[in-house]
Amino acid sequence: LIFFLYFLSKTEMSNIVAELKLPEGLKNTTGGETVKARYLNRARSGDTFNLVFPIQILDEADLREYRFRLTLEYTNHWLARKTTTIVFEAPLLGREDIEVKKEGPEIIEAGSSSELLLGVLNKGTAPVFDVKVFLSSQVNGIIPLDSFFETPVIAPGQEFIVKAKIFASQGVTEGTYPVNVRIDYATAASRSRSKDLTIGIKIVKPLTPGFSIKVQENRIIAGQISESLKISITNLNSYTARDVRIVFSFANLPITPVEGNQVLYLESIEPESTLEASFKIAVSPNAGDSVYLIPVSVRYKTPAGVEKVENLEAPIVIYGNIKLNLRNIQVSPVRVSPGEVIDIAGDIINMGVTSAKAVDALVIGEPPYVELPESRNFVGEISPSQVSTFTLSFKVDENAKPGRYSATLLVKYMNGFGEEFETTKEIQYVVVESAGVTLETMGGEEVKRSSLPIPLLIVFALAVVAVVAVVIKRARRK
Repeated sequence: LIFFLYFLSKTEMSNIVAELKLPEGLKNTTGGETVKARYLNRARSGDTFNLVFPIQILDEADLREYRFRLTLEYTNHWLARKTTTIVFEAPLLGREDIEVKKEGPEIIEAGSSSELLLGVLNKGTAPVFDVKVFLSSQVNGIIPLDSFFETPVIAPGQEFIVKAKIFASQGVTEGTYPVNVRIDYATAASRSRSKDLTIGIKIVKPLTPGFSIKVQENRIIAGQISESLKISITNLNSYTARDVRIVFSFANLPITPVEGNQVLYLESIEPESTLEASFKIAVSPNAGDSVYLIPVSVRYKTPAGVEKVENLEAPIVIYGNIKLNLRNIQVSPVRVSPGEVIDIAGDIINMGVTSAKAVDALVIGEPPYVELPESRNFVGEISPSQVSTFTLSFKVDENAKPGRYSATLLVKYMNGFGEEFETTKEIQYVVVESAGVTLETMGGEEVKRSSLPIPLLIVFALAVVAVVAVVIKRARRK
């Protein structure tokens, strides 16, 4: 809960301590009924400052207007402590409730593709924002050709329809297989949420055996040359196919064969025999995070001399070329006292040729590291050659002992298939003892007050002695 306060009086405020009394149904992060915040800077007439109060909304909280009481305690320009109370109301509008329904299909024939219809329904009373749907399969031969969908908002009662084309290769045996669905979204309170579920699809064999096709590939990356594309063609017929002509077509695809025969002629292929074609391919930089179908035509004759033509599709997965680098990392301050906050600023640059999605920057660590709301910064999507800046903060524990410590700067991101990656960088900071810190009680709370360090007091004393000596010497001369 963030308050923006505008100071009207023709005076000054300092050492501002705020206490927010929470109504029933709302709690602080530890389950209490009050939240406190401080403003360290001096506020003058016409200034605007904000106070941040972390609160949690209980599941049983009613959707209604809530009354809050904010008490401000501060020191005016006469150095007198003053107290101001502000009473206000704020509505609790609702909460989201995401449900996923499968509309179809129930059955996919091996060697073909079908459209999977999913309905993402918001059954709650609050909208959801920045909705992203990812589809994936851990089963070899079952490939979501459309694996990523997004919409900016789903209002209460509305449904977002996802139409994903699912391909099942001919090598997949009959049975029911899972397709993983992940939904990422943000609530009305800007909190990130995820929902994972599994959709079952049934694979059946086609009535006519014919030829089957299978792709054996390593990881093919956009903007690079790959030597790992191998396409296998198997004769599933119960007879020998003769006068076989196989044509691989790369037209209108972001893939160019550098080596390998695109047209193959064979006198015959025995039943259950497999022919393997190897290609060295150059992949376009814009082809990342996509699935493409290579048309393959197989023309052959049966033992009766009947000519048949089968048009198959060889799916290949091209992964994005994403290279996120951290640069210009600045840590301030590097030497801190217990209880102080460390700020980290820097740049994230995408040196690849494919956009990085759902980029999230955060700082993590072990004690005396203390997490703050500012310890995480959701950056979003970073396009190729784009530079995105970020600012993070964390606090050093009040009871930290002097010494050298480290924290980890972590950047998480995903490609278009929902695979997660991360890059890290270690940062160092030093905790030193607080010089001349005493504790006083102000407004019922302990407040730190710093005095001059001892070396400065010694220098000041020597200066006073020198001035007195000069005055005495002049008096004697007179």
